[in-house]
Amino acid sequence: MLTFDIKWIAPIRVGLFADDVIVVEGPMQALALLHEDWPSSGGKHHQAAIQECKLACHELGRSEKAREAFMAAALEAGNLVFAHSKAAKLPPSVLRKKPETTTGYALPM
Repeated sequence: MLTFDIKWIAPIRVGLFADDVIVVEGPMQALALLHEDWPSSGGKHHQAAIQECKLACHELGRSEKAREAFMAAALEAGNLVFAHSKAAKLPPSVLRKKPETTTGYALPM
């Protein structure tokens, strides 16, 4: 059984802890976070991200699908900070629930 340590073209930054941002560079690192440090396990996107990251670690060509699934899980948990490298210029609270609404999110442009 082969395991590939693939790096995504653009890392994803997630805020799992108070003011600490973690840079996730590939499916192997994402899988470790999803299993060990994820704040809300059991969500639909969390489970899908685990599955896609496992597949990406064992099969070439699935990396971007795993990246999309991991971003969806981070959105589901309210942890996505940055989804692409250009967002590094934005403040750390780029993706947080807006105080005036419980359903809206501010996405980096």
